[in-house]
Amino acid sequence: TSLRIYFAIFAVVCLLFIPLLYLLFKKTKKLGSTALPVKGNLQALILLIKEYLKRYFQLTMAFIPISLLTALVLGYTDENLYNPESNTSFFSLLIESPLKIGLVIGYILFFSVGMYYFTKWYLKKLYGNYLAQLEMLIIELEEKQ
Repeated sequence: TSLRIYFAIFAVVCLLFIPLLYLLFKKTKKLGSTALPVKGNLQALILLIKEYLKRYFQLTMAFIPISLLTALVLGYTDENLYNPESNTSFFSLLIESPLKIGLVIGYILFFSVGMYYFTKWYLKKLYGNYLAQLEMLIIELEEKQ
């Protein structure tokens, strides 16, 4: 049950981003079908990729707190559903020890910071090099003119 709820929430969040991604797709398709000068075409492509990267990063950062809070709430409710009279739930054991609370908070902070830097690195590796190459081509075009 918890997994169904968890993935249903993420399906809804993803569905909210579909119109935005569709608009970016339409812009990309429009850019590919127009006959702009090379320099104008490259500049428009760079702006489009930067917009896409911005939305990609925002979506990834939005998913971090959503996923952590959803997992926490669903983990708590799932454990209480299947074992309501037991006092050995994860959360009851967690509340007993400040060290465990500190470890969980530390894990959440480490995970969030790690995902931030990983996403920055990944987007730079995936698209940043391509953008740098396009910007170099624009500079070359300007020097030749």
